[in-house]
Amino acid sequence: MDERRQSRTNILAKEYIVSALLLLVSQKPLSKITISELCQKAGVSRMTFYKVKQSTTSIKRAKAKGECY
Repeated sequence: MDERRQSRTNILAKEYIVSALLLLVSQKPLSKITISELCQKAGVSRMTFYKVKQSTTSIKRAKAKGECY
């Protein structure tokens, strides 16, 4: 996969993960959300999750900084 396509895929994966996280956080506390649950809701694999973000906390920080779309 070329670098441009991979970058676009990573951006989409981040968007799906952030959207899923925001949905899940509206239903329960962040500390109760598992990576597996987040990945299932986002429709991405755990491997993809770890490629684009290391933890739900890092996603939350990135969203607060405006780094996620």
